[in-house]
Amino acid sequence: MSSANLCLLLILLVFSFHSWILRSQELTCNLNDLIALNGFSSCLESDIVGWSNSTSDCCTWTGVTCDNSTALSQRVVSLELGSNKLSGKICDSLAGLHQLRILNLSHNLLRGSLPTKLFHVQNLEVLDLSDNDFVGRIPAESHLSSIRYVDISKNSFFGPMDKNLCKTSPHIQYLDLSSNNFFGEVSPALGNCTSLQNLILAGNNFRSLPKGIFQLQHLSVLHLHKNSFSGPLSDGIGNLSNLVELDISSNSFTGVLPDVFGKLQKLEQFSASSNKFTGILPISMVNSPSLIKLDLHNNTQNGPINLNCSVMTRLMSLHLGSNNFHGPIAHSMSSCKSLSMLHLGHNNLRGQVPYRFKNLQSLKVLILSRTNLVNLSSTLKILQYCNNLTVLILSENFPEEQMPTDVNLQFRSLQVLSIAYCELRGSFPLWLRGCNVLQFLDLSRNHLSGSIPLWFNGFKYLF
Repeated sequence: MSSANLCLLLILLVFSFHSWILRSQELTCNLNDLIALNGFSSCLESDIVGWSNSTSDCCTWTGVTCDNSTALSQRVVSLELGSNKLSGKICDSLAGLHQLRILNLSHNLLRGSLPTKLFHVQNLEVLDLSDNDFVGRIPAESHLSSIRYVDISKNSFFGPMDKNLCKTSPHIQYLDLSSNNFFGEVSPALGNCTSLQNLILAGNNFRSLPKGIFQLQHLSVLHLHKNSFSGPLSDGIGNLSNLVELDISSNSFTGVLPDVFGKLQKLEQFSASSNKFTGILPISMVNSPSLIKLDLHNNTQNGPINLNCSVMTRLMSLHLGSNNFHGPIAHSMSSCKSLSMLHLGHNNLRGQVPYRFKNLQSLKVLILSRTNLVNLSSTLKILQYCNNLTVLILSENFPEEQMPTDVNLQFRSLQVLSIAYCELRGSFPLWLRGCNVLQFLDLSRNHLSGSIPLWFNGFKYLF
């Protein structure tokens, strides 16, 4: 063999060996992770689209993400199969994904209890099992030491809250247990979850709120609605200086609202509806510059509605209906120019709609039913200037007044109108001709006479 041929042969051998080395080092799914995923799949009642036994590289499967930092095999670090119509149970094998950091199985049809081993995956940072049909208790001794985000809402879990949660999961920032069947006391140890930013416990049967919860300095969202909390609301709530959303509605809180809203300088949404609160509106609340939404409906609060609208410039939604507020509607309320929804219905108010209400150009929804209002004609002349008004409810007011006949009234954006149960007299309101986008009209329980004009049949959204 000539030296030239020998040299060529050596080059080919080196090239082939190098190619073999590269192929042997191609990163593939770790064998243990492959076994764990196949075990998980075997417990489901249908196949997962994009998963196939024809390939052993599970890193290419739908919803699977691997980390290629290892030398010869990739470890599964994320399994995201939300909204995939999965049904069946979760097997222990899923806990074999030892490097798993994200597990999202939300919005499926999974059922049964959760395997205890799942709560020992120490690298897990995100756990989202929301909106399934899981049942049972959460394992008492979890060891999710890296967990930061937990959402198990909209299932049928029950039992008390894990008392060791903050000890075993000290870095947790987001916890959503809402819409389950948890009961008893909110764990006093929750105050030790010092990194917690979002705490959502709504829609359970918790009945006791510990003082420790008021130590959570980073908390920005606190949802406690639809539980069984009772008694006065602690003024410790004022310690949560980073709160942006606070919802305590649909409980049995009593007494007066604590005057601590001056400390809650970031609070944008506060809902305390459907409780048993009494007394006047706290001074700090009606002077809060940060509030965007305030909902206190269905309580027994009283006194005047004395908002300082020169300060409350961000207020967009105000619902004070079904209370015992009294007095006239304050003219100053027209300075809340960001208001898009105003509900004062079912209170002991009196008088007329203030003339300056015509300045509420952002107003879309206005509900003033059963507020002892008088002078319907003036009310309509004022409110027609609210060009964005789509819902207007004035029922159970203006007793035995005349239905206005001014054909020049203009409500071109109005979609819902109710002036029912007023015992009004007169004829069918011809000014409705300009309300050609109406979808709902209620003039019942009045004493209107005469015929309904033919043009009324042309309201295409109403019929």
